[in-house]
Amino acid sequence: MGMSSYVLDFEEKFWDYAHEIVGECECYKEFYNKMFKFDDITTTYSIITWPHNELNMFWDEFWVGKQ
Repeated sequence: MGMSSYVLDFEEKFWDYAHEIVGECECYKEFYNKMFKFDDITTTYSIITWPHNELNMFWDEFWVGKQ
């Protein structure tokens, strides 16, 4: 597996997990904290450097669709 495949797999895993938990969370802070505690150490590291706007946009888009 090349590095680009590793990165793409990581990103897919990250967003799959976000899709699984977003509906369980009562507020953005809870969602963010759960994403931060994601099991994969590389994900935890990456979320620290990940643009927080991406998670915030994901949260907003999910809940706008539920209204």
